[in-house]
Formats: sequence, C-alpha cells, structure tokens
Amino acid sequence: MTNKRFSPISSTARHARLLAVASGLVAAVALAAPSAVAAPEAESKATVSQLADASSAVLAADVAGTAWYTEASTGKIVVTADSTVSKSELAKIKSALAKSKAELTVNRAEGKFSPLIAGGEAITTGGSRCSLGFNVSVNGVAHALTAGHCTNISANWSIGTRTGTSFPNNDYGIIRHSNPAAADGRVYL
Repeated sequence: MTNKRFSPISSTARHARLLAVASGLVAAVALAAPSAVAAPEAESKATVSQLADASSAVLAADVAGTAWYTEASTGKIVVTADSTVSKSELAKIKSALAKSKAELTVNRAEGKFSPLIAGGEAITTGGSRCSLGFNVSVNGVAHALTAGHCTNISANWSIGTRTGTSFPNNDYGIIRHSNPAAADGRVYL
C-alpha cells in the first residue's frame, strides 16, 4: 500500500498563497532597506589660506576689546569679546567675514581687555633693547623669560628687575615684572 498525501488546498490556492508570502517578504525588505535618496553633500570647511584671509578681515574690522584665533581643524574663527564690545561691533566682525568660508564662534569674557606685554615685544635697559621671550610664573610671581645675553647687560629693565641670568652656557634670563598685571599668557614653571 502506498501512502499518498493529498492536500485539501488546490495548486492554484497554493500558488496564490506563495505569491502573497513572497510579496510580503519583498515589501518587508523594501521597508527595511535604506532609502536610495542621496545624502546631502558635506559642507566644505575653510582652507588654511581662507582662514588667514578671514583672520585678516577680523583685524581689518578693528573692533577694540576682541581677541581671536583660527582653528584649521574645524575651519572656524573663534572670537572672544570683552564686556565693552557691542552687538553692532560684533555685527561688524560678522560682516567682515561674510565672503569667507570660515565659520564664526563668538565667546564673551567679563571685564575689559587691555594690551599687555607679550612674547616677542621689545624690552629695554639704558640704550639696549632685547625681546621678551614669554611670560612665566615662578612660585606664583609674574616673571618674564628672555635671553641671558640680554639680562647680562643690566639688572634693571623696562618691565622689571633681573632675578636670574645665564650666559654663555645656557643663554636664559629671568626678569621679575614690576607690574604683575603686565604678564600676558603665563606659563607655569
């Protein structure tokens, strides 16, 4: 005796059911698949050259009470404005950057910026002139680091009094600021 299985579903019904299942699978895959819409093109950031031009534009805007730097990694100009800078002055900076691809970030700082002595600026004694290397803090006291061949000339400088000097072997000199508020950009030793 042969065992035959008979299906109560006709072959037409079976094909219809398979077609419905297949259609459902195709629809499910289509819904789960990412869309074929093109992603928006990433905005191009400013090049180093464009950032240099943008930095020059901020300088040309000539707004007192601001300091800025360029961020090549992000293509941004970062401006810090003190409490004296008005909204219209910030608008002047934004306008100066209008043709630039550089993004602008504005930070606010309390108080008023004032020009201080910084690395590379001239310091003098008698008839001699030298350049300040950079400002440092020695045990919490404001000093300037410069060349020992300069500080060997004199103990008294336009910015303060020499507290250490070494030349010719090491060529460094340390001057204690007579006005500690003049030290800009401290480096701690």
